[in-house]
Amino acid sequence: MVILAIGNGGAGAVPLWLWILIGVTVTAVSGIAIYLLVKQIRREDLQVQAAEEAAERQKEIDAQKLADLKTVTPLATLLELNQSQIDEYHRIATDQEEPPPSAKPRAKKKRTTAS
Repeated sequence: MVILAIGNGGAGAVPLWLWILIGVTVTAVSGIAIYLLVKQIRREDLQVQAAEEAAERQKEIDAQKLADLKTVTPLATLLELNQSQIDEYHRIATDQEEPPPSAKPRAKKKRTTAS
């Protein structure tokens, strides 16, 4: 059985500098891992925050567009009036239209018999 002793200088002893190097390496790797995890979490938080801000801006833009659509402008009023005039003209024109010839009753021709 091999027993590792720290710094006693035995044949199977691991030197103190190696233990220090292992400790520093483990601490450095752990520190780097924790740093990267924290950085990733912050990045995700910033992305979520940016997405929420973008959604809020889009919501405000949509609300403004909806308000603009609800606002009656002179052009919108003229277009509505024009459309109502077109509809009225179409109604008058279709009421005055003569039915097609196939729909008219046919007058019977009188046949004269020549004797």
